[in-house]
Amino acid sequence: MSGKGAEGGRNRVEASRYRAEASRYRAERSAKTESRCPMSSRPALCSFFFPARKQPHSATYSVTRLAPLALALAVVLGCGETVELGQVTGTVRAGGQSLANVLVTFVPQADGHAAGIRSMGTTDEQGRYQLRTERQEAGALVGQHKVIVEDLSIYQALRSPDGTVLTMPPARFVPAYSDPLRSPLTREVKPGEQTIDLDLEAAR
Repeated sequence: MSGKGAEGGRNRVEASRYRAEASRYRAERSAKTESRCPMSSRPALCSFFFPARKQPHSATYSVTRLAPLALALAVVLGCGETVELGQVTGTVRAGGQSLANVLVTFVPQADGHAAGIRSMGTTDEQGRYQLRTERQEAGALVGQHKVIVEDLSIYQALRSPDGTVLTMPPARFVPAYSDPLRSPLTREVKPGEQTIDLDLEAAR
Protein backbone atom coordinates (compact mmCIF):
# COMPACT_ATOMS: atom_id res chain seq x y z
CA MET A 1 0.00 0.00 0.00
CA SER A 2 1.33 3.41 -0.93
CA GLY A 3 1.94 6.16 1.61
CA LYS A 4 -1.13 8.11 0.46
CA GLY A 5 -3.34 5.01 0.72
CA ALA A 6 -2.16 4.26 4.25
CA GLU A 7 -2.73 7.84 5.33
CA GLY A 8 -6.25 7.80 3.85
CA GLY A 9 -7.03 4.62 5.75
CA ARG A 10 -5.90 6.15 9.01
CA ASN A 11 -8.06 9.21 8.35
CA ARG A 12 -11.13 7.03 7.77
CA VAL A 13 -10.50 5.14 11.01
CA GLU A 14 -10.10 8.39 12.95
CA ALA A 15 -13.31 9.78 11.43
CA SER A 16 -15.20 6.63 12.33
CA ARG A 17 -13.86 6.79 15.88
CA TYR A 18 -14.83 10.44 16.16
CA ARG A 19 -18.41 9.71 15.03
CA ALA A 20 -18.69 6.91 17.57
CA GLU A 21 -17.45 9.14 20.39
CA ALA A 22 -19.88 11.88 19.37
CA SER A 23 -22.81 9.45 19.32
CA ARG A 24 -21.88 8.13 22.77
CA TYR A 25 -21.60 11.68 24.16
CA ARG A 26 -25.04 12.63 22.81
CA ALA A 27 -26.55 9.46 24.29
CA GLU A 28 -25.04 10.20 27.70
CA ARG A 29 -26.30 13.79 27.65
CA SER A 30 -29.78 12.62 26.67
CA ALA A 31 -29.81 10.05 29.48
CA LYS A 32 -28.76 12.68 32.05
CA THR A 33 -31.46 15.05 30.86
CA GLU A 34 -34.14 12.36 31.15
CA SER A 35 -32.94 11.33 34.61
CA ARG A 36 -33.42 14.84 36.03
CA CYS A 37 -36.65 15.59 34.16
CA PRO A 38 -39.90 14.62 35.95
CA MET A 39 -41.76 14.88 32.63
CA SER A 40 -39.67 12.41 30.65
CA SER A 41 -42.82 11.24 28.87
CA ARG A 42 -43.12 14.72 27.37
CA PRO A 43 -39.82 15.29 25.50
CA ALA A 44 -40.82 18.76 24.35
CA LEU A 45 -41.37 19.93 27.92
CA CYS A 46 -38.16 18.26 29.09
CA SER A 47 -36.13 19.99 26.42
CA PHE A 48 -37.61 23.36 27.43
CA PHE A 49 -37.29 23.09 31.23
CA PHE A 50 -34.16 20.91 31.31
CA PRO A 51 -32.19 21.79 28.19
CA ALA A 52 -28.92 19.99 27.52
CA ARG A 53 -25.91 22.28 27.68
CA LYS A 54 -24.62 23.05 24.23
CA GLN A 55 -21.18 24.54 24.34
CA PRO A 56 -21.17 26.22 20.90
CA HIS A 57 -24.41 28.11 21.70
CA SER A 58 -24.05 28.63 25.43
CA ALA A 59 -23.54 32.40 25.15
CA THR A 60 -26.59 32.86 22.90
CA TYR A 61 -28.68 30.64 25.20
CA SER A 62 -27.74 32.66 28.29
CA VAL A 63 -28.54 36.01 26.70
CA THR A 64 -31.89 34.73 25.43
CA ARG A 65 -32.89 33.35 28.80
CA LEU A 66 -31.78 36.48 30.69
CA ALA A 67 -33.49 38.95 28.36
CA PRO A 68 -36.85 38.91 30.25
CA LEU A 69 -35.00 39.42 33.54
CA ALA A 70 -33.12 42.40 32.15
CA LEU A 71 -36.40 43.91 30.94
CA ALA A 72 -37.99 43.45 34.38
CA LEU A 73 -35.05 45.19 36.03
CA ALA A 74 -35.37 48.08 33.60
CA VAL A 75 -39.05 48.48 34.52
CA VAL A 76 -38.26 48.45 38.24
CA LEU A 77 -35.53 51.02 37.80
CA GLY A 78 -37.82 53.14 35.65
CA CYS A 79 -40.31 53.39 38.52
CA GLY A 80 -37.65 55.12 40.60
CA GLU A 81 -37.09 57.91 38.08
CA THR A 82 -36.44 61.42 39.44
CA VAL A 83 -39.26 63.96 39.13
CA GLU A 84 -39.11 67.74 39.55
CA LEU A 85 -40.90 69.19 42.56
CA GLY A 86 -41.90 72.78 43.34
CA GLN A 87 -42.04 73.98 46.94
CA VAL A 88 -45.60 75.03 47.79
CA THR A 89 -47.01 76.85 50.82
CA GLY A 90 -50.22 78.83 51.18
CA THR A 91 -53.27 79.74 53.22
CA VAL A 92 -56.80 78.35 52.97
CA ARG A 93 -59.72 80.75 53.54
CA ALA A 94 -63.50 80.58 53.24
CA GLY A 95 -65.54 83.77 53.29
CA GLY A 96 -62.38 85.67 54.21
CA GLN A 97 -61.75 83.52 57.31
CA SER A 98 -58.63 81.33 57.64
CA LEU A 99 -59.45 77.64 58.04
CA ALA A 100 -57.55 75.46 60.52
CA ASN A 101 -57.51 71.65 60.45
CA VAL A 102 -58.16 71.31 56.72
CA LEU A 103 -56.46 68.76 54.45
CA VAL A 104 -55.25 70.10 51.09
CA THR A 105 -54.42 67.56 48.35
CA PHE A 106 -52.81 68.34 44.99
CA VAL A 107 -53.46 65.61 42.39
CA PRO A 108 -51.25 65.85 39.26
CA GLN A 109 -53.05 66.02 35.93
CA ALA A 110 -50.39 63.86 34.29
CA ASP A 111 -50.00 60.49 32.61
CA GLY A 112 -48.13 57.38 33.68
CA HIS A 113 -46.21 57.00 36.92
CA ALA A 114 -46.25 60.76 37.65
CA ALA A 115 -50.06 60.72 37.99
CA GLY A 116 -49.71 58.84 41.29
CA ILE A 117 -47.42 61.40 42.97
CA ARG A 118 -49.93 63.31 45.06
CA SER A 119 -48.98 65.98 47.59
CA MET A 120 -50.80 66.90 50.79
CA GLY A 121 -50.69 69.35 53.67
CA THR A 122 -52.81 70.07 56.74
CA THR A 123 -53.50 73.65 57.76
CA ASP A 124 -52.40 75.01 61.14
CA GLU A 125 -54.29 77.42 63.41
CA GLN A 126 -53.60 80.28 60.96
CA GLY A 127 -54.86 78.26 57.99
CA ARG A 128 -51.37 77.80 56.53
CA TYR A 129 -50.27 74.61 54.81
CA GLN A 130 -47.12 73.19 53.23
CA LEU A 131 -47.23 70.42 50.66
CA ARG A 132 -45.33 67.14 50.94
CA THR A 133 -45.56 64.08 48.71
CA GLU A 134 -46.75 60.73 50.00
CA ARG A 135 -43.07 59.77 50.10
CA GLN A 136 -42.54 62.66 52.54
CA GLU A 137 -40.62 64.81 50.06
CA ALA A 138 -41.21 68.54 50.39
CA GLY A 139 -43.15 69.97 47.45
CA ALA A 140 -45.46 68.93 44.64
CA LEU A 141 -44.90 67.69 41.09
CA VAL A 142 -44.32 70.53 38.63
CA GLY A 143 -47.36 70.95 36.36
CA GLN A 144 -51.16 71.23 36.52
CA HIS A 145 -53.07 69.84 39.51
CA LYS A 146 -56.63 69.21 40.62
CA VAL A 147 -56.95 70.55 44.18
CA ILE A 148 -59.13 68.85 46.82
CA VAL A 149 -59.91 70.42 50.21
CA GLU A 150 -61.34 68.30 53.05
CA ASP A 151 -62.56 69.48 56.45
CA LEU A 152 -60.99 67.36 59.20
CA SER A 153 -63.16 68.75 61.98
CA ILE A 154 -65.47 65.74 61.55
CA TYR A 155 -62.80 63.62 63.25
CA GLN A 156 -63.01 65.79 66.37
CA ALA A 157 -66.79 65.61 66.62
CA LEU A 158 -68.49 64.06 69.64
CA ARG A 159 -69.20 60.35 69.09
CA SER A 160 -71.11 57.55 70.77
CA PRO A 161 -69.29 54.44 72.10
CA ASP A 162 -69.92 52.65 68.78
CA GLY A 163 -68.29 55.49 66.80
CA THR A 164 -71.44 57.19 65.52
CA VAL A 165 -71.12 60.97 65.21
CA LEU A 166 -73.59 62.53 67.64
CA THR A 167 -73.29 66.12 66.48
CA MET A 168 -72.17 67.02 62.98
CA PRO A 169 -69.83 70.03 62.91
CA PRO A 170 -71.12 72.94 60.84
CA ALA A 171 -69.96 72.97 57.23
CA ARG A 172 -67.37 75.67 56.64
CA PHE A 173 -67.23 75.59 52.83
CA VAL A 174 -69.11 74.20 49.83
CA PRO A 175 -68.94 70.35 49.77
CA ALA A 176 -67.85 70.24 46.12
CA TYR A 177 -64.28 71.15 47.10
CA SER A 178 -63.98 67.77 48.85
CA ASP A 179 -65.07 65.75 45.81
CA PRO A 180 -62.24 64.78 43.38
CA LEU A 181 -64.74 64.77 40.50
CA ARG A 182 -66.53 68.03 41.35
CA SER A 183 -63.85 70.25 42.82
CA PRO A 184 -63.53 73.39 40.69
CA LEU A 185 -60.01 74.12 41.94
CA THR A 186 -57.03 73.70 39.61
CA ARG A 187 -53.59 75.14 40.18
CA GLU A 188 -50.22 75.07 38.40
CA VAL A 189 -47.09 74.21 40.37
CA LYS A 190 -43.91 75.78 39.01
CA PRO A 191 -40.26 75.03 39.78
CA GLY A 192 -38.87 76.65 42.91
CA GLU A 193 -40.63 78.17 45.92
CA GLN A 194 -44.12 79.62 45.57
CA THR A 195 -47.25 80.59 47.49
CA ILE A 196 -50.62 79.22 46.41
CA ASP A 197 -53.50 80.57 48.50
CA LEU A 198 -56.91 78.92 48.25
CA ASP A 199 -60.03 81.08 48.67
CA LEU A 200 -63.10 78.89 48.95
CA GLU A 201 -66.78 79.67 48.77
CA ALA A 202 -68.22 79.54 52.28
CA ALA A 203 -71.06 77.16 53.05
CA ARG A 204 -74.53 78.73 53.17
